[in-house]
Amino acid sequence: MIYDTNRSIAMLDSNAYTGSTEQLPPTFDVIGYDWVKKLPNRRIHLSLILGAWADEEDLPLGYEFYIVSFHYEQINLVWLHRQSDNIKTPIIVLHDGKFYNYTIPGITFISYYTWHYQLDKMILWFNPYIYDKNISKKASAFCNRITDSKLIVFTAIAEYIGFNDSANALHGWFEQSNAFSATDDVPVSIRELSDIFFEKYFGTTYKVDNFSNITDNNNKFTANPNIPALQECAIHFTNESFHYSDISNHIGDYQHPGPYITEKTLKCLLGQTAFVPVGQFDTYGHLTQLGFEFNYNFDTSFDSIIGDHDRLLGIVNLIKQFANMSKEELFDGTRKSSMHNYNHIISGDFYDICENINQKSIEQVLNIIESKIK
Repeated sequence: MIYDTNRSIAMLDSNAYTGSTEQLPPTFDVIGYDWVKKLPNRRIHLSLILGAWADEEDLPLGYEFYIVSFHYEQINLVWLHRQSDNIKTPIIVLHDGKFYNYTIPGITFISYYTWHYQLDKMILWFNPYIYDKNISKKASAFCNRITDSKLIVFTAIAEYIGFNDSANALHGWFEQSNAFSATDDVPVSIRELSDIFFEKYFGTTYKVDNFSNITDNNNKFTANPNIPALQECAIHFTNESFHYSDISNHIGDYQHPGPYITEKTLKCLLGQTAFVPVGQFDTYGHLTQLGFEFNYNFDTSFDSIIGDHDRLLGIVNLIKQFANMSKEELFDGTRKSSMHNYNHIISGDFYDICENINQKSIEQVLNIIESKIK
């Protein structure tokens, strides 16, 4: 049995649990999972709040059912395929967002949300209010861990909007595997921006605050909505932790489950800040289905592009458009939606929507178990 109570202190994570339903400790408090205490008296194994890492320990054999959840880290598809090969009884996987047309034999994917729990924790930590915006710049973006999408956004903002009109941060955490390779088939303008990044900006730190990767890379720092990059800039580019949606050789074959969002996006919703999702496709679209709105005064259709390179190209074109707009125009044209999104959270409406979806998902889990019993 593994029962982790450490990460949730300074992170938005809930406590994690790995073990059988028969071994649940008296202190079991995985947020949103009280219902597992009432599961039928069967041999059921739980692996709740797993990480995205490929070396995650395999599920133990010998159980009738397995319930697995990924919420605070991106869903681990490599690991799930391995479990599908090993386990011959039903595996149920719970995860925020949608699963589109992605399937794995023997695994049932069910949407189950923790975004509302994370926002509740952020409200407790930061006590948000209606901020008195002092818009002095057009855009902001943070690039701590350098990836292909983040370096393109950083470079496009630097080249087209400029540092005087942006809060554009760049730090030095870089792994070659996270950048485009020489053989990647990417649009010409994206390749050119990548070349500019490594010729002109790579190796230099650009700071907009006192962030330290050693001391501040935790949610009690990174989830704060009341920071200049959100309160003094008209638009924030989220630079999410994971941005891949099309993972096949042919666009549209299947889409990676998502959209995966973190405090990078949630703090914009809470901070009354308009944002451009630099992440998986359908971020605006999915959040709209949960009651948020993005009636911005610019074209948001890039969000529906499944192909990762083409979606990134759409974001670059948007940055070029912003270069020809004033900060006042950007702010005024997004303010109504930003306030709606904040009120949607504070009113409890978003929480209720997520809970209603979760309740239906719990019923689906119970139906799967009961149908196998019969």
